[in-house]
Amino acid sequence: MARDVGDASEHNCIHLTVHDMIENTNMAFKLKKRTLFSKVMTAFIQRTDMVRTTLIFQYHFHIIRESDTPSSLGIVNGDIINAYYSPPPERSVYQCINNIKYEE
Repeated sequence: MARDVGDASEHNCIHLTVHDMIENTNMAFKLKKRTLFSKVMTAFIQRTDMVRTTLIFQYHFHIIRESDTPSSLGIVNGDIINAYYSPPPERSVYQCINNIKYEE
């Protein structure tokens, strides 16, 4: 029995949600199981105007690297990834959230 090309491509794709822990919003993505997360991160950053170096992406307490894929992390259709702010090492989260400049 011949496979429908549309079904095959759909079978290789998953839908996942990136939950923005900063704004408490969700962003939906559709990607192939072998797509590098660098593409998801780039798209998320472009849509939110955030800076890549200040964001951490996490799945089940695992920090996601740009070289990870949904397949390598065991992510399945409908899973949620968290994105949250990571302040520079010289500033605390409290200082960053409240835009407080520390004394030198």
